[in-house]
Amino acid sequence: MKANRIFFSIIMCSVFLQVGLSTELFIYNQNMAFIQDQSSLELSNKGDVSFILNGLPENTIPSSILIESDCIDIISHEFIHNPLTLENILESFVGKKIQLVRYGDDGNIASSRDGLLLSTRPSVRFEIDGKIAINPPYSYLFPYIPDDLTENPQLSCWGKASSKKCDIDYSYIATGFDWSTSYSITLDSQQMGDVSAWFLVKNQTRQDFENVDLTLVSGDIAFAREVGNRPKSMARGMEKYNVAMASVTDTQPDMVKTNDYVTFKLPYQVTIPSDEEKQFKYLDKKNIPVKQSYRLEHDMGYRSFRDTNVEDIPVTSTYTIMADDLGEHHQPSGLVRIYEKSNDHSSSVFVGSGNVGNIRKGGEFKIDAGRTQDITATYTVKNIESYKSMTSLENTIVFVNSKDEDVTVDMIERFPVRQKDWEIRKKSHPFEKTDARTAKFTITITAHSTETVSFTADLEN
Repeated sequence: MKANRIFFSIIMCSVFLQVGLSTELFIYNQNMAFIQDQSSLELSNKGDVSFILNGLPENTIPSSILIESDCIDIISHEFIHNPLTLENILESFVGKKIQLVRYGDDGNIASSRDGLLLSTRPSVRFEIDGKIAINPPYSYLFPYIPDDLTENPQLSCWGKASSKKCDIDYSYIATGFDWSTSYSITLDSQQMGDVSAWFLVKNQTRQDFENVDLTLVSGDIAFAREVGNRPKSMARGMEKYNVAMASVTDTQPDMVKTNDYVTFKLPYQVTIPSDEEKQFKYLDKKNIPVKQSYRLEHDMGYRSFRDTNVEDIPVTSTYTIMADDLGEHHQPSGLVRIYEKSNDHSSSVFVGSGNVGNIRKGGEFKIDAGRTQDITATYTVKNIESYKSMTSLENTIVFVNSKDEDVTVDMIERFPVRQKDWEIRKKSHPFEKTDARTAKFTITITAHSTETVSFTADLEN
């Protein structure tokens, strides 16, 4: 919504509208936005009034429109959307003559004639030289653009005014908006990191929103196909759950919390042009603890038990940050990119990325960075005994740590669902049975060394 001046078309009275008292834009993760406007009307008379409001996005949900005023009783309103398309232009010229042209290879008009447009449905029909032509192979030249066609919708309003000067509030829900969060974590050698985050806001409509108050809503909000509730009361209800939060800088967003979701309101007005994505600073934290962990997952159920299997199993790396280190509130979902400071490079090096969902207060950011090259594992499974009711497998895993520091690897062993039961014996390292089909070994490997894990698994057939 352009926060300067928009003029209303006049039907029964002279109307001047000053837009810019306040425009609030609430954007949700579900490709939706809730827009609130406060404006001032100057009318030429009291009593019955009728006017047309321009400037709503083409993605507006008509049933969500709500208009409120202390001095105008809105009796009815109609949402009209006649976009400037070829079909609509032709429909406006039914019963009129149109110039029909053919273009030559040079792009200039090679021939031209007039045709009387008879209808557009179910097909385009013209009367040309007293004969009827259906979908004739011509291009069209229109003498003007019909007044009833606009790029954006119009809202026709009817009501009774008790004053010539009135303030109005109007709100609506529209599609074509979205937002997400982009996190960057830059690690140093002491397993500490600097965390920065930006809000990425998308306006996929053809309407510019200038100088608006922007609030981003994080959470699973339900939107019915036909919105019949009063969204304005929902926005007012958020204020009573306001949580005091000290801003680190003047650009730090203010957090508002409800029982089910969190909102982030930017403390300054913003402009979001049509069909564009803009970024706004969310947070900037220094020296945040980052835990790097390693994991190996092995499934004993996908192979044949009749022979010896030797294979390299990937060891994956995971970075973990406690959400409370970033703020004592819910953290919004987004993409996390991880960088490492390296002595061999003048700048940080990208090492991985991952998507995270909404992180509750007290939760963890866990980012799987993929396979590490510094820790390898060779897994050998040997069938040592096989009976009708029991299969025994000898397992040997050789870990190699090429890093300059000790590491701990969580080794996850999953047993086949088809087996009635399983037992681990002759183990070199202790394990934990995490569920009916899973065993977890925690293996510490010193720097630049090899560690061998072995155990025998008895599987009941």
